[in-house]
Amino acid sequence: MTRGKIRFFGFHLGGKGRPRIRFETDSPWRNWLGRLLLYLFWFTKSGREALRETRRLERAQNARNKGDKTAMERLWREDLARAEASGNPLERAKALSNLGLELVNQDQYGEAETLLRQAQEFARQVEGPAGYWSLGASNRLGWMCEKQGRAGDAEAHFLEALHAAEKDLGPEHHRVAFELLGLANFYHQHRRRADEIAAVERMLAIEEKQKNDTQSADVSLSVIFALGRLAALYAKEGRDAEAEALYWRVIDQLAEMKGPLRSLLASTYHGYAALLRKRGENDTAAQHEQQFEKLMRKIDPKGLIPRDWLDK
Repeated sequence: MTRGKIRFFGFHLGGKGRPRIRFETDSPWRNWLGRLLLYLFWFTKSGREALRETRRLERAQNARNKGDKTAMERLWREDLARAEASGNPLERAKALSNLGLELVNQDQYGEAETLLRQAQEFARQVEGPAGYWSLGASNRLGWMCEKQGRAGDAEAHFLEALHAAEKDLGPEHHRVAFELLGLANFYHQHRRRADEIAAVERMLAIEEKQKNDTQSADVSLSVIFALGRLAALYAKEGRDAEAEALYWRVIDQLAEMKGPLRSLLASTYHGYAALLRKRGENDTAAQHEQQFEKLMRKIDPKGLIPRDWLDK
């Protein structure tokens, strides 16, 4: 079983051969900055409780990684028992959702579906249909169905979450953009490119409207990632002029940036070079390929990443 691989233009769960997917809840304890912040919270009662819970989660994750396949299940069942005793329906929804997701990882789909539906019901009592845990339950049901090969049911759950967010929060709310991202990733998995493009186009439009001034919208990370993804999709569809315009928007915004965004910039150089090669502009394409290789040497100095992964 493997974690879902991440592509720079969205999520690619499984890749060629579609290996099994594990959904994980990672602890901030694994990150040194997260540890430092948690230690600062030690001076408050709520902070000490949060730190104890984080270390408890970490111990269960370590046990699972060492071969204890039910370590996380036991942890979430303990949480569920505490939530039921508390009488808090939202805490119960959270615990049911976490346990249901763990059972999905173990391929126990029958009980997992029951728990996720219960989580959705409890969450809706408190938050309504467009609350965080309500929408989260719909998405988790969707990915569970996707993992089972029930594509029609999976799409129905993703659309249910999207429509609930649109109705209760408004068609231009940032949560609607998030639900469109999940739907676009689903369409990507099933090679439904036209549907994926429509979802990403609408997501991009919402993200850009979230900012009042154009300059802020241009440098927004969510906007930049959507631009890069849409450029690649346009290129695959032969919509070269539209793809080129978007590639240049990404390059202009990222050329001076460092850090993890180098990966997106490298992907953009690679995609734009391929588009130029197709048009016969080989000299210009070679310049962008050189930029791509330069960035990849910084990202992957040991050459462990195959260069053809971007074409898949």
